[in-house]
Amino acid sequence: MTTLFVSARQGVRVTYEHQFRRYIPETPSEVPDTVYYRRMIACGDLISVARQRPVKGKKP
Repeated sequence: MTTLFVSARQGVRVTYEHQFRRYIPETPSEVPDTVYYRRMIACGDLISVARQRPVKGKKP
């Protein structure tokens, strides 16, 4: 299953799809790509965030 990286809009509490007592934080979180999360992105409660990939190259 594909996943999305999302964060909650500032000041909004959005629950996870099947865990109604857990809330998606304002920091990016990985969630499954389902209709529930797509609907939350469309209405503006969730913000789609680009995945941060590690940079290949020298180690610090």
